Amino acid sequence: SYYKKGKSSVIPFPLGIAYMASYIEKMFPQQFQIQIFKDPNKFLHAITTEAPDLAAFSNYVWNKNLQIGLWQARIRTTPCPNRFMR
Repeated sequence: SYYKKGKSSVIPFPLGIAYMASYIEKMFPQQFQIQIFKDPNKFLHAITTEAPDLAAFSNYVWNKNLQIGLWQARIRTTPCPNRFMR
């Protein structure tokens, strides 16, 4: 997996998600609080302290299992009736 505890990935920043965040900020100024996480543990901590309205993930073949695990943790932590995953 690309993530090893205490070490950064070779990808310096989740660019696809950053583009989405930028677009949302442009289209809906100051309507959303957007946080981008590179460290899965920081994401898990964030969803347990404050339930997000939306969680989005960068989709890469090599992080599929990580995404599924984080998504399942998000559902267990903050269940919502309108959830989907593609």
